Amino acid sequence: MIAFDFPILFPLFTFFHITIADGPEEIDYTEFGARTAYSTAVNNNNKLYYELFQRRNYYKDLAPIEANLNASSPVDERFAIVIKLQLLALVELDVVRQTLRAYIEVEMGWQDIRLAWNRSAYDIGLLWVHCDSIWTPEDFVTNTIQITEVYPDRFKQCRFDHNGSVYYDQVFLGDFTCPMDISKFPFDTQDCTLQFGSNSYQWFRINQTGELFTKYKDYSVVGNSEFGSTNCTMRTETAIGTMDTIYQSIIFDLKLKREPNFYIYVIALPSFLLTFLSIIGCFWTPNVKEEQLTKLSVALTSMMSMTTLIDLVSQEMPKTKKFPLLGIFILACVFITSISW
Repeated sequence: MIAFDFPILFPLFTFFHITIADGPEEIDYTEFGARTAYSTAVNNNNKLYYELFQRRNYYKDLAPIEANLNASSPVDERFAIVIKLQLLALVELDVVRQTLRAYIEVEMGWQDIRLAWNRSAYDIGLLWVHCDSIWTPEDFVTNTIQITEVYPDRFKQCRFDHNGSVYYDQVFLGDFTCPMDISKFPFDTQDCTLQFGSNSYQWFRINQTGELFTKYKDYSVVGNSEFGSTNCTMRTETAIGTMDTIYQSIIFDLKLKREPNFYIYVIALPSFLLTFLSIIGCFWTPNVKEEQLTKLSVALTSMMSMTTLIDLVSQEMPKTKKFPLLGIFILACVFITSISW
């Protein structure tokens, strides 16, 4: 039996193991019809991916946030997260349920220094990987009722630069809470908000900022057939939680103005005409006993028509203590029609 000297063989085994595992083997893709530059780029991508996710022991479940920060730490030491609202297309503003439904595109950006590399060493400035391969912040919409992802997970690609800056795009259909004031309906303007925040990290550990529409040129909020957008702004807000814990939120304020034409032509104008004709009918003929039954039938017909219009308004309105302007107008028409007889 041959005896092996373990102290001598172990360093040799370690050397060969490190040499073999130093990186992926280069493949000449020009043999398969690829350009030389493209073949080199693919090999460099493989080397860089190996460096970032295997050799460095990158853990995507571990947040790159400094735990030793406190309330007195300067802002530039906090973990910076940028939330950009890139697209907002209004689908529906439900006044009865007090909700806003819209398509949203949100781009999140942060710097994960664990993913930085020397650009000259790999001749690569950008890299795209599946978003499930890297750590992503916890930030989410805090005033949402339901969110539906537009694209499946297999289509989600994150881009990051050589300095570790990561960019993550999300597109979803969301239902958001939106308390509304309908006292001026149908000439009302509603203020809705989209609130982004994190419940895990205190305000002194992260520095959240927001931006509006930096991806598409000359872009604004897209309304629907009933509501149009008049303004969209961004602000930062802090909230105090339990045990005096402070949390930071990025809030996007939307100002939506209703198009009143439908309610004017379908409800307000017919109500006015019915009231006007009822008054004319009251004084068109002499107030004699023989004409009273005819006048009463006209009045009842007008009241039934008014009831139908009131029902149309009630279906569009929430059951709140504030009565809409259009409802007041119709009730006034009903009252005038009633006393005219």
